[in-house]
Amino acid sequence: MKDKLKRKQKYNIITALKDSSYTVGYLGDGVNDVGALQVADVGISVDSGTDVAKDSSDIILLKKNLSILIDIIVEGRKTFSNTIKFIINTMSSSYGNVLTLGASSLFLKFMPLLPTQILLIDSVSDVQHLTVSTDNVDKELLSRPRSWDMKFLLRFMLFFGAISIVFDFVLISILMISRVSPEIFRSVWFIESILTEVLATFSVRTKKAFFKSAPSIPVLITSVLSICIALIIPYTIIGKDIFGFTSVNIQSLSMVLGIVIMYFIALEVAKRFFYEKFDS
Repeated sequence: MKDKLKRKQKYNIITALKDSSYTVGYLGDGVNDVGALQVADVGISVDSGTDVAKDSSDIILLKKNLSILIDIIVEGRKTFSNTIKFIINTMSSSYGNVLTLGASSLFLKFMPLLPTQILLIDSVSDVQHLTVSTDNVDKELLSRPRSWDMKFLLRFMLFFGAISIVFDFVLISILMISRVSPEIFRSVWFIESILTEVLATFSVRTKKAFFKSAPSIPVLITSVLSICIALIIPYTIIGKDIFGFTSVNIQSLSMVLGIVIMYFIALEVAKRFFYEKFDS
């Protein structure tokens, strides 16, 4: 009778906490804990617990050391934060590129980018994006749990995607005024697209000024690699024969670098405004 009462009390306490909007973790190892383990957001048992308790748990501790739970929480928050970084970076850059590509097709007499070139841009930029999961996370993001906020993600995509579109059209306008060939146009836009995507990661990865938050070594290495690929491919035989690029002169390259630097500065300024107004 007492066991049944204890089991019900534990279950009721966990349920009451969840009904009050708390996120509840419960640690138990006996038959009396099964109900509470099942209803808790995170049920935790130990390797020496009863089979039914372990079956009802989400996590089973193999060592008698609760500090492991702290490590689990920290790693979970790191994973969540880096997932958000990947999503907002990919969404904002892709949104801007797609709209710019579609809009420019309306007034250009040639395709702004060939299908193979678009795929190459995605592949090269993904070299860096794949290492975002290893990135360092600001301490303040590890101090409290966070949840998905689709409204925030949508705002971010629209806000920073619009900035990307503005600078893309600055580049397009300059190239149109200069009356460059389609091959040079595509080569210049290819370089600009990758450089802006790579550098944008360093801005959107943190709420702080970019120099106050150090990225991980893998992110730095792949960023340098992506930039090198973008700058080299148009001058290679593969870039010219397979992807349809052509060599870019130093004046055009300097113009691209200038636009990319201004874009990065604009992101840093806009980021401060955005987080003050829409901080999640």
